[in-house]
Amino acid sequence: MPSEAELKDRMIRQIVGDQVIPTALQFALSQRYYYEALAAGGMFWARNDPDAQWVQDLGARRHFLVHWAVWDTQVNLPVVYLMDLEDSGKRPILNDAYRWPQAQAALMAQSVGGLKLLTIATGFDKDFPDLHPKRLRRIILGPMYSASFTLQSGPISKVLEGAKAPEGEDWALVWTVEDLVSDREEPVEDGWFSTVGRQVYKLDPVAGGGAGGHAAGADDHSAGEALSGAG
Repeated sequence: MPSEAELKDRMIRQIVGDQVIPTALQFALSQRYYYEALAAGGMFWARNDPDAQWVQDLGARRHFLVHWAVWDTQVNLPVVYLMDLEDSGKRPILNDAYRWPQAQAALMAQSVGGLKLLTIATGFDKDFPDLHPKRLRRIILGPMYSASFTLQSGPISKVLEGAKAPEGEDWALVWTVEDLVSDREEPVEDGWFSTVGRQVYKLDPVAGGGAGGHAAGADDHSAGEALSGAG
């Protein structure tokens, strides 16, 4: 990409010579700043592709914790996904150059806030017969409130006042956890002479009714948490 100095020089030439606002160059410079910030580290990427950690062997299956994250542009907040996955394939999922990239792509494609966890889990369960999603969690991190950069009103102002933290260290972080857990696994026909296991997810009796139209399904279990105090 052009350097910062070169982009700014082009901006001046457009402003003085063409007498127009250099919108495209402003965007190009903002992109450069963004990539420089990512290269420096410590930033939450807009797309964090799935990674998997082996947990334990369960007989013929292997238990993995798969985690990935995205930046939800609709709510302007980071969202983290955690999936407890059992692998019954012949080769461990991380060593499978065919299944693992496809699984990563499928999970990233479904990582949008508008989709219920039930939709994501059942779709993944159906598309990958030898991968069994036993639990799926979605953690929405934020919003964060602080007198340093937001004007507080309503109940949150009382929370910050109660923290009695020094100026600049009074903050409150709200997060939401959605949790979907498999109740059992049932065999279903897959072709003429074979069967595969399909998950039946627990139904929340309190928050039920939003199971997305699946008779043997579950609604997401949602819980809001708040943390406040000195940073």
